[in-house]
Amino acid sequence: NSLTAVYGDDPRYKALEAQQEADLVAGQNTYTDLINQNKQLTTQQNTWLDTWQAQQNDVIKKQTDFAVGQLEQKKVGAENEFTKEATASNTAYQQAINPYGQSAEERMASGLTGGGYAESAKMLAYGASQNRTSEARSAMIGAKTEFDNAIAQARLTGDTNMAEIALQTMQQKIANIQREYETTSALTQESLNYTQNIKDTYWGRAQDTYGNMFNEKQAKQEQ
Repeated sequence: NSLTAVYGDDPRYKALEAQQEADLVAGQNTYTDLINQNKQLTTQQNTWLDTWQAQQNDVIKKQTDFAVGQLEQKKVGAENEFTKEATASNTAYQQAINPYGQSAEERMASGLTGGGYAESAKMLAYGASQNRTSEARSAMIGAKTEFDNAIAQARLTGDTNMAEIALQTMQQKIANIQREYETTSALTQESLNYTQNIKDTYWGRAQDTYGNMFNEKQAKQEQ
């Protein structure tokens, strides 16, 4: 109930009621502003977190891309080494079976064409070439597998780091929301307490006014 509803329309009660309403509105505005600022703080903090997460992810991506790029270069180097080794092996084989090039006369003069020795030498050269190429291919396949695994691990590490950043961001946002909830709850309770204190204060002033008015009335009657 309003003061005037209880005590009547005396100007003194109306003045108290007006002051009470002004104090209540001022208090409500103050606490509403504080609650809104608290909410805005949470929004701003979460925006900063999103920016931080994006920056961290960008750094992780660049680090991962660099590591993968380095491994890709080594992988290409290993493939080039295999090609080089295979070419050298083939060249050695060709020289072994045809040491005098395309000159048929020199081949005939050498006595290496035909016969068991020539064929045996060719077989040995072929076997050596195959073994050399096979070893190079096995080494290349092994290296390629290691590079592929390293690349996969680099990407997995990047993904894991991004997941950790996402988890940290989520945990901080939850903490921000919890802080906002607790602060808003506290401010809301303070607002209610403030309102009740204002009402109690002005109710007491109204009672004092009523007492003063009663005493004034009694004094006039006694005159």
